[in-house]
Amino acid sequence: MDWCSAEPAISYLELHGCNVLEKCRAMHSISGIVEELFNKGLRGVGGLKRLGEKLGILRRNWGIVEGIIDRYDLVVADEFWELVYAAPPAIRRRVVFLTDIVYMPYSFSALGTIGSLAINAYFHKALQGFRRLDYLNSLAEVRGRRWFIFLGRRVDRWIAENAFIAGYAPSYVPGKLLPKRDARRMLGIDMDEFVVVTVGGTSAGSRRLLDCIYSALPTIGEEVRRRTGRELLVIVVRGPRTE
Repeated sequence: MDWCSAEPAISYLELHGCNVLEKCRAMHSISGIVEELFNKGLRGVGGLKRLGEKLGILRRNWGIVEGIIDRYDLVVADEFWELVYAAPPAIRRRVVFLTDIVYMPYSFSALGTIGSLAINAYFHKALQGFRRLDYLNSLAEVRGRRWFIFLGRRVDRWIAENAFIAGYAPSYVPGKLLPKRDARRMLGIDMDEFVVVTVGGTSAGSRRLLDCIYSALPTIGEEVRRRTGRELLVIVVRGPRTE
């Protein structure tokens, strides 16, 4: 099995001994642009410019990997939007496409509404062309929503008819997590040390979240010392785009 991706995923894959296709190293990541689009929507000329940048990167990335897919019996694409935007129908029919996003919520701004209409119309058509569509989310996320503002079919019914509903895809198997004692030993943390772990994700507004937690640390640390006589150890886990 070979892997095709862009950074920062390539470094993670290689850390675990996966074979990354050399040609993919020239690809550019689009995750930051996509997250900004879904978090902030289309706002003015700047929003349209960012959308144009995203579409340009998709086409350039497809030009880099075009021809690779023909070598494989099966391609499993985890939100490989290059295939949605630029790949011909004959290629998409050989791909199992995984995504938790099939619908762009509508905003209150005129420009945002127009952008959502365009994106949803495109999703509605393009996502039906794959060998199989796997929806990695809950139908509750789109329940009651309709494709075209208040018109058109309900999105949840469309998903039920056109996709395999896999539900959330966790990055771990709960029953196989290390016991706390073994995890502490692996991380070099003393058994009696008081630990707080905070995780920040880009789409959760991680910088604001982490700033809020940091501002509370003096109070939390003082309370830990008062109650236990121990110092507080804080471990912050962040994504690659949170400085």
